[in-house]
Amino acid sequence: MAVNKYLPTPDNGFSDAGSYVGSSSADYNGPGFASLKITSNQPVMNNRTNGGLLVRRVKAYQKWELGIQYNSLSKEEFLAVHSFILERQQTLEPFFVELPQFSGNSKDIQEDASAGERQLLISNDSGIKVGDMFTINDPNKVTHKKAYQVVRVERNGATGDYTNNTATSPAAGRCRLTFSPALQKDVESTNSSVNFNAKVQAIPSADTIQYTIDKNGLYKFSLKLEEACY
Repeated sequence: MAVNKYLPTPDNGFSDAGSYVGSSSADYNGPGFASLKITSNQPVMNNRTNGGLLVRRVKAYQKWELGIQYNSLSKEEFLAVHSFILERQQTLEPFFVELPQFSGNSKDIQEDASAGERQLLISNDSGIKVGDMFTINDPNKVTHKKAYQVVRVERNGATGDYTNNTATSPAAGRCRLTFSPALQKDVESTNSSVNFNAKVQAIPSADTIQYTIDKNGLYKFSLKLEEACY
């Protein structure tokens, strides 16, 4: 079985050999989050002309930053997470963090899209809401692991107005997603889909990993992570 690449949680456990085995038969299950802080880091450059006109442009890439706070942990809970992080630091390998507030099914992508675009046409409009996060499954771009957040959902008969030109209405049962940030890579529609069971590919933000043990033998631990795309 494949080595676990998901941060251990109650639903993401692994065996002594490091294989992902879900939750029921795992030798090690990670703890749940006490809190999860999500930051969208999108640097923007602001300049003004001599006449005082404001000029704004994106200065750099966007990335998601995650701050995970745990409650006091037992030794078993702590070691499941700490050993997982140490192994990835040693191998310089990113891992996935599932975001517990987002869940959903995959929807097929209906049209090709180019890097830099902010819209995708998908096959099924059921259950999709503004604020949902997704990743893209594209067999032609297996390294496309960027996470995106939906900011608009256009359905048949309900479209937005772009620069005074009404957008083409999606066919019945389909919808057009507008999302942030813009696509990092080209997307081919053949066999590609959007996955609303959101996960972020991440690495620790700092080189150091530290923890404390209180007088009751419980572990205090937190993680600061940032999105890592290749």
